[in-house]
Amino acid sequence: LIALRDSDDDMVKIHSQMKEAGRVNEILASYVEGFELSDALKCLLDNRVDIPDELLKRSLDGHADAAQETAKSNQGRNAMFELSIAAAVARQGLKPVFNLDKPDLEFQFESRRVLMECKRVLSENGIDEAMSVGIRQLRKKVNVSADDVGLVAVNISRLLNSGDGWWT
Repeated sequence: LIALRDSDDDMVKIHSQMKEAGRVNEILASYVEGFELSDALKCLLDNRVDIPDELLKRSLDGHADAAQETAKSNQGRNAMFELSIAAAVARQGLKPVFNLDKPDLEFQFESRRVLMECKRVLSENGIDEAMSVGIRQLRKKVNVSADDVGLVAVNISRLLNSGDGWWT
């Protein structure tokens, strides 16, 4: 592929080959995910956020093709979502801290401790369950008498693009 990328004609050939192999969506989705992960990591590193090695390793796990992802093989994209949410927090001038246990991350906002659970859903039916699981996990750690705040961030990208065709 690298040898073919040198001209526009070659790009057409590459696209044709990937389309013929049924891999255009997988490759484009992987490119976007790679860009998002790179952008999140750069933000976190620029803001001197400590990223656990285990989380980084987990972010590179799983199927390249989102259509092949299942609840048992989604750890990579789940970790990427945690990194993306932490980067969004860092972009607001806050200092996210990752937890390898639960909650996924926390930060201080206006003298309050904010604890976050990050959940990805693979189907519309999974939204309520993801929220319930996140809330149960937060209840174990959020101290309301100390004005802690618990948030559940839910990623619904798989509902918009299941990885098996064009975006719906």
